[in-house]
Amino acid sequence: MSEKRLLLGWDTATPTSGLVLMDGCRLVGSVQVRLDMSTAGRVFYIMDSLLEMVQKDRQDVKSLALVRGPGSFTGIRLAVAVAKGLALSLGVD
Repeated sequence: MSEKRLLLGWDTATPTSGLVLMDGCRLVGSVQVRLDMSTAGRVFYIMDSLLEMVQKDRQDVKSLALVRGPGSFTGIRLAVAVAKGLALSLGVD
């Protein structure tokens, strides 16, 4: 797998949130979780679990992608905040 292309995508616009890892056009791994009031506190645990499933860690992620809606404003706002923090800490696009 090419670490240069590993992308973490997250959809929080609907009540079922999905995280995916992509290497180019190839799906590497995915998880789905039900969004609720505790999701914000579990975001990084869910992401780390997905990365562990495919034997990668946060530093392997080189790009981030989010669904922008339509959907839950709060869910989208959560995704943007998490993505911004991750992007800053990992130095990704």
